[in-house]
Amino acid sequence: MLFSGQFGWRSPGFTLLTITRGVAVAASLFFIGDSVGASIATELPGLMSGVFASYTHDALSSRRTAGGSVVPDGVGAAASVPAGTDIVVVELGYNDDPDALAGRIDQVMATLSARGVGVVIWTTMSERRQANGVSRYAPANAALESARGRWSNL
Repeated sequence: MLFSGQFGWRSPGFTLLTITRGVAVAASLFFIGDSVGASIATELPGLMSGVFASYTHDALSSRRTAGGSVVPDGVGAAASVPAGTDIVVVELGYNDDPDALAGRIDQVMATLSARGVGVVIWTTMSERRQANGVSRYAPANAALESARGRWSNL
């Protein structure tokens, strides 16, 4: 339908097309996150609906990659990923000690690899906020970069 014609506008306007979404890929996607992931828990599942054959969103505020008081932590969440899941997106690290993150990344990756996960996409942490010109998350992002060399599916 021509939008401008509906309102009697003389300019060419633009055309509205109906877009329907069917399963675009026959892959399964699982999201593991912390409070940042929890903040998009309403929007992201809606965006993923009809894009993947299956989608699961597991995000808890204050979740650490490993340890902490929030249960399950990232390792526990990784253990709940269905065997053979195609893609897992991990958004963790903000609640961790950056110096301990390298070992914790390996714990999550070992758990996901044992579950037969095909691809792991681990998001980096924002370095926009800095104290004295240094980002608190730069070491954590460096640990993620280093882990890419240890894990072929990351």
